[in-house]
Amino acid sequence: MYKITAQVKKGMQSWGTVILYRDYEMNKNDLIKSFESYVIDFEREIKVDVEVKNFQCIKI
Repeated sequence: MYKITAQVKKGMQSWGTVILYRDYEMNKNDLIKSFESYVIDFEREIKVDVEVKNFQCIKI
């Protein structure tokens, strides 16, 4: 089991703290990919920018 903690900023939102528990190890890029989302707007896909800082992945 791994505990993942980070501060995440998605699009124009302010920074927020994320705490996740996973059965597998993640790196910073994996976390960014998991939070990227696509908004369907009039048949267009818009990618949301995600920034991550203070990333930690600790085996517990």
